[in-house]
Amino acid sequence: MPQLILMGIIQGLTEFLPVSSSGHLLLLQSVFGLKNINLAVDVLLHLATLLVIIVYYFRPIQEIALRTIRSPFSLKTAEVRLFYLILLANVPTAVIGLLLKKGCGFLFERSDVLYFTWPVMALLLFLSDRLRSRENTLPTLTVVQSLVIGICQGIAVLPGISRSGAAILACLFLGLNRRDSVKLSFLIGLPAMLGAFLLEFKDIAGLPIPLLDLFIASAAAFCVGYLAIRWLLKYVNSRKLSFFGYYILFMVIVMGIKNLLLK
Repeated sequence: MPQLILMGIIQGLTEFLPVSSSGHLLLLQSVFGLKNINLAVDVLLHLATLLVIIVYYFRPIQEIALRTIRSPFSLKTAEVRLFYLILLANVPTAVIGLLLKKGCGFLFERSDVLYFTWPVMALLLFLSDRLRSRENTLPTLTVVQSLVIGICQGIAVLPGISRSGAAILACLFLGLNRRDSVKLSFLIGLPAMLGAFLLEFKDIAGLPIPLLDLFIASAAAFCVGYLAIRWLLKYVNSRKLSFFGYYILFMVIVMGIKNLLLK
């Protein structure tokens, strides 16, 4: 039980911060020896963080849904256009994600892959702070830009590459302002997270984890995740993302020390 609650807290924090929830969960699973039950935990915890996005961004999501239902072909309407761009972005995400999981499945079970992917993520975070601040907003998003963001999100299926971080960085490199970059990264992530949940949900039946334990862990992920989004939106307006890069490099050092001690 304590281990699952800790995993829920880590998932809630790291799903929305640009530090990779998959990397942290993979590391925790290797420490606690939870490899046999990681699928059930991952699926339920990702559902919890999916609900966080829906709750936090309920009004814009509701507005996008209602406008699209009322006028599905009115592409000049900002909300309808954004709806289709979000769907479009998830096409390369789905293709790349499935190809990586089928062709490189072993990478998702080995914590040592983090020695490569975490430093790459840190480098991108450091580079993002060298960008000149631009103030483009969501209505300026183009088809090509949405595809680029979707490609980055697809690559982020690899452990150690943050999905939200990859999408935020892609938005920043494409010229969106920081607040809209964070918002778009979460909105674009909704279909991907929902699709992953639906694909894997059928596989968790019969796994040896009490439902009450999963519920408590998921509740922890939801509560912590909600607070993490609020904090991140305040942080990105005036602070540098390189802070997360230094944290990731610190985690690489921690992982190295852990592996040396356990040899």
